[in-house]
Amino acid sequence: MKISQVKRVHLSTFGKAVSLVVLLSFSVTSVCAQGEFDQHRKKTWEEFEEFKNGKPISKQVEKPAEIKPAAVPAAVVLPAPVVPVVVAPPTPAPVVVAKPVAGNFRDCPECAEMVVIPEGSFEMGERGDVTFVAAFAMGKTEVTQAQWKALMNRNPSKHSECGGDCPVETVSWEEVQSFIEILNDKTGKQYRLPNKAEWEYACRAGGKHRYCGTADLYTSSWHQDNSSDITHRVASKKANAFGLYDMNGNVEEFTSEATNNAKTYFMVRGGAYYTEADKLRPYSRHEVHLNRKEPYMGFRLVRALP
Repeated sequence: MKISQVKRVHLSTFGKAVSLVVLLSFSVTSVCAQGEFDQHRKKTWEEFEEFKNGKPISKQVEKPAEIKPAAVPAAVVLPAPVVPVVVAPPTPAPVVVAKPVAGNFRDCPECAEMVVIPEGSFEMGERGDVTFVAAFAMGKTEVTQAQWKALMNRNPSKHSECGGDCPVETVSWEEVQSFIEILNDKTGKQYRLPNKAEWEYACRAGGKHRYCGTADLYTSSWHQDNSSDITHRVASKKANAFGLYDMNGNVEEFTSEATNNAKTYFMVRGGAYYTEADKLRPYSRHEVHLNRKEPYMGFRLVRALP
């Protein structure tokens, strides 16, 4: 046989084999399908018979798969917002200012009216040395003839015709100490003469004027140019800022400051009705013997607080 013929025989044989395999596969599939159909028809007939005879159909229904709810994602917990802490600034400690007794007062009907002088500092003297003064009370006016007579039972004043509201004068420093001792016994208080710092501080009254709390000497004092060389009723001119009258002029005022070691001479301040204007500066002063008496020398009291 020729090679081409052999090839054709082989191909024909292979094709028959493939056809046989396909036919067998189809037959098997048809048999299986016919078997399943017969089983299903038989089962359906049996169910029909049961239904016809009143029996419930015991058909098992597959339970549907349980549908689980989708998992809810956990809540996202956000961090609490950071609230800035506001720190209040520290409260500054209050400034403690000494508060002396307010207002004017009298310790007895015949006593001098007293003015409370607050504590403070000032530039003292011609050099301007800064000096601190504690609070104290000072006479609103110089001690009058009526106040001296009420306590001492006499009036030593040379200018007695001026009247009871005029300053007492012609008394010595020693006699003034006797007056103060009696007054303290009567009131139970501690009256005395001012020291030089207290007097000048009260005179200046917180200012730096040419005279005691003022630049206008004519409206605030009795002095050489307007007094007619006599004393005048106290508080008849303008007061300074502390409410004190006649710190310049009318009569000179004793202080408690001794000017010598023996303490026989004491400082006087303020000038008098005979004093020239240029000698009425807040720092002006001179000294007198403790027994000296003059018709132009008087005094003003101070008292410890309270």
